[in-house]
Amino acid sequence: MKINKERLLKLSSIVKDLNLLYVEDNDEAREQAIKLFGNYFKNIDSAIDGVDGLEKYNEYFIENNRYYDLVITDIQMPKLDGIGLVKEIYSLNSTQNIIVVSAYRDTKYFIDLINMGIEGFVQKPLSFEQVYDVIEQFSLSYAKNSQVDLGQNISYDKLTNELKQMNNKIDITINEQKFIEYLLQSRVSSTLEDLFNHIFYDEPEKEFSSDVIKGLVKRLRKKLPDGLIVHSRIKGYSLNR
Repeated sequence: MKINKERLLKLSSIVKDLNLLYVEDNDEAREQAIKLFGNYFKNIDSAIDGVDGLEKYNEYFIENNRYYDLVITDIQMPKLDGIGLVKEIYSLNSTQNIIVVSAYRDTKYFIDLINMGIEGFVQKPLSFEQVYDVIEQFSLSYAKNSQVDLGQNISYDKLTNELKQMNNKIDITINEQKFIEYLLQSRVSSTLEDLFNHIFYDEPEKEFSSDVIKGLVKRLRKKLPDGLIVHSRIKGYSLNR
C-alpha cells in the first residue's frame, strides 16, 4: 500500500494533539501498537486490561476535567473484557470515540459493538497500513463532527477551538474556551467549583474564587445571544441548546 505523504501530514495534523487511551493485556502487542499509533498521536496512555483501562479513563477525567479523545481497546482481556469496558465507558460518556482491536475469532461480537456505537475495528496483527486506514477514517469522522451547534446560530469547533456566529468568528479567551468545552462534556453538573477546577487545573496553587468564574461568565455572556448560557441551583451552568 502506497501512502500519500500529503495525506499523511494532513491526517497527523488532525489527530496529533488528541489524547489516546490504548487498552491491551498482551505486553508485546501493546508495545507494538503504541509504536504504530505513536506515528500519529503525541499523547498516548496505556492500560493492561479492562479494569485498569476503566481506572485510567476515570483518573484522566478527574485530573483533566475532560475525556480522552479516543479509546482503542482489545476484546479478549482478563478481569474486564473489551465488551464490558465499552459498556462501562458509554455509561459515563455516550459520545466517546472508541475503536476495537479484534482477532478473527471475535467476529461474533461485531454486530453488538457496532450497535453500541463504536467508530470501527482494526484486526490483529496490527500493521502500519491497517493503523493508517483506521486513523484516517477516525480523523475524517472527528473533523466532520467537530462542529457543535450551540443554538441561536452559534457553533463551536472542537478541532480549531473557534466560536462562531454564522460564519463570523467570536474572539474568546483560553479560559472562556475551557468553560465552553467543560459545558459540552460535563457529566452531571457545572458548579462554580467544578468550572474553576477545570479551567485552572494546571494551576493547583490557585485558590478557588467564585467571583473569578462569575466574572468569566458575565464577560462571555456579553459575546453571546441572551439565554444561551443558563444557570440553575441544581445543575449549575449549562448551555441552553
